[in-house]
Parts: sequence; C-alpha cells; structure tokens
Amino acid sequence: MKTPLLTALACLLALVAAPVVGVAAETPQEAANKQLVLDFYRDIEATMAAGKPGEMPKVDAKYIDPGYIQHGVHGQGVPGAQGGGGAPPKMGPPTLLSIMAEGDKVIQVTSRSITNSEGKPERTIIFNMFRVKDGKLIEHWDAFGVPAESAANAPAPK
Repeated sequence: MKTPLLTALACLLALVAAPVVGVAAETPQEAANKQLVLDFYRDIEATMAAGKPGEMPKVDAKYIDPGYIQHGVHGQGVPGAQGGGGAPPKMGPPTLLSIMAEGDKVIQVTSRSITNSEGKPERTIIFNMFRVKDGKLIEHWDAFGVPAESAANAPAPK
C-alpha cells in the first residue's frame, strides 16, 4: 500500500520540479520593460481622456528617449517622431490582449474600436513593439487596421 502512494508522490514531485523546455522565466528587467510600456499607454489614455492632448509632450518626456525612432504607420523612421501627419483615427479605449517581453523588446497587442471611413466603429487589432534602454522607449514599430473579426476567424498557421 505504501509503495503505490510513495510512487505517485515521487511522480508528482518530479512533475512539479521538472523544468519546462523552451520556456524561460521572465527576468526582472523584462518585467520592468513590460511595466514601462503599460505605464506609457496608461498615461497616454489618461491624458487624452482628460481632454488634455497638449500635455502629451510631458508624457513623451517621461517615457521616450530623445533619440527615439518611430517605425511603421506613425513616423516612418524619423527620430523623435510621434506623429506622421494627419489626425489620428477616433478610437475607443484599448483592450489588452497580450503583452510579452524578451530581452530589450516588448510586444503589446490590443484591440480597439476605430471609426472607419464610413464613420462606423469597428474592432481592430493593434500591434506595438518597443525596444527599451535604460528605462526609456528608444524604438517603436506598430501596425493596426486588422479587423478583429478577420483576425479571430483567420485560419490557424500550419
């Protein structure tokens, strides 16, 4: 009677103690980098919700390095560029779908309601990737405009 119980207990302990292959634990720096991105977006949302877009340079100064490079739809690789011309689309509050960090990079995926060209709101997926150095955002890539319904119904990768 003791042998099966001890064997089961030993197997359970082995499973709990076994390392997971291919999955590394998040480092404290990666956790800090993720928190930096979350805080940056929290402050952007709070500033805009308060109707104070003129205070965005204060938010930028807090989080963005002076040598910041924006890639993608907003700045086309211009150092220090936050905008790429034209008014941003009207957007609802974001829903965080995923955030992950690896080394100095943080990837955040959100879903938002964006007013389309016909003036109707539609859910869309937004991808942001940042590079972080010394507690500041130094580089950013983004893409948005994938309808959330299309993304949810897309075939699984093979």
